[in-house]
Amino acid sequence: MRDRAGQVVAALSVSVPMVRWSEERRAELERLAVRGAAELSERLGHPGAT
Repeated sequence: MRDRAGQVVAALSVSVPMVRWSEERRAELERLAVRGAAELSERLGHPGAT
């Protein structure tokens, strides 16, 4: 995540048991993680992608 100055101030990770892992699940979790990180960055004042 980035703050209003664009500095990286946090990270996000996802852990999944291997028995629940699949390529379809990976794609879903990737979308959720990217969206979640963007929302958190926005709350920290980051203006978004440039």
